[in-house]
Amino acid sequence: METYLCYLVHSQAGRNLPIWGRKKREAEEELSSAKKLIIKVKKKGIDTSEAQELYKEAKRAIKNGKYGIAAKKIEEAKKSAKKAYAKGIKRKLELRISKLKKKIKDMEAKNLDSEKANKKLKKARTSLKAGIKSYKEGLKHAKEGLKIAQAKVQAFNKVSSLQASTSAMLRRIEDQNPDLSKIKDFRVRLAKLDDVKAKREIEEALVQAQKLNAEVKIFKERYFKVYEAISALKKVVADVEVLGANIDAQSKLDEAMALLSSQKFKTARKLAFESTKEISDFLSKYRDAKYHVDMAQEKVLEVKGWGFSAFDAEKTLNSSKEALNENRFEEAIERSKEAKEKASTIRERHAHSLELIHSARDEIAKIKTKGADITEYEDIINKAEDEFNRGDYGASDEKIKGFFEMIIKQ
Repeated sequence: METYLCYLVHSQAGRNLPIWGRKKREAEEELSSAKKLIIKVKKKGIDTSEAQELYKEAKRAIKNGKYGIAAKKIEEAKKSAKKAYAKGIKRKLELRISKLKKKIKDMEAKNLDSEKANKKLKKARTSLKAGIKSYKEGLKHAKEGLKIAQAKVQAFNKVSSLQASTSAMLRRIEDQNPDLSKIKDFRVRLAKLDDVKAKREIEEALVQAQKLNAEVKIFKERYFKVYEAISALKKVVADVEVLGANIDAQSKLDEAMALLSSQKFKTARKLAFESTKEISDFLSKYRDAKYHVDMAQEKVLEVKGWGFSAFDAEKTLNSSKEALNENRFEEAIERSKEAKEKASTIRERHAHSLELIHSARDEIAKIKTKGADITEYEDIINKAEDEFNRGDYGASDEKIKGFFEMIIKQ
């Protein structure tokens, strides 16, 4: 009830307004209508600067009470906005038609089916000639044509990109192993994609290209996992050759490579890993033993450089080398340590053996004064001196020890 009464009061007040008041209100309403129209056109990205300037002039006229001038400016502002809209939408349609024409040319250059896009282009052109009332319809046709063309071109480019990516992956594998049968199968399928494209079945070509690319990617990943394992095996096999270690590493590598060529990736990778570990463990022990052998040899060469005969040390060293070559690593280390010890103490052992020989000679001299036969004793001492002279101090010491045992027994 209150709302209704308020309406009556305001309505009555409106009718009772003076003439200038009614004109002002009518002008403000028209101005608001013009403003809405200008905003609507501007939101479509169309230049409405002229209409906006006329709107401002109309607003100033209302403020100054010049309602007749205001009405005229408002009308001009509306006409300007409508004119700008017509011009703008026409330009927009022209640009969209131009884009569509370029896309269709691109399609034709790629041998793509452009029939549907051309139909949309024809309709858009017809709308352009028909005038402003048909521009919206023309924009719709041009937009749909662009969508069709872009989808075709994008699919074509995607197929081409997938073909290039697939080919690059295959080349990388072929560089390592060109004889894999699976690679040849992939190459055949890749070549067939061009035939599908030539038939303008671009959607089908895209499906096939995506599937092939995915399969090749998985194959490549599996292949290179095996190849990495085999590369590690190749490295330890090369180390075996450099060190001259006595282990048949090459046959393991050959077997892994044969499995790889047969595309038995799981078995090849397992064999490569196990063989690499086995050979690496072997080489670790071999290097340790060889280090001790080399140190012993270095010491033997050093004492020989001093002018000593290192026969005994060399004999032990040779036995350590023999143990190393036969993969008896613990024995090789033990014997090389013994050889090094003999070489390191050669001065003392030389002096000790020489002293024993002199002692034996003195003892023979005493026995000779008693008129006893010393022929056998002399023979033992001479043999001990021969062992001494060639550096076999151990053998020399043993003979002298035997001499003194004979003396004691007699």
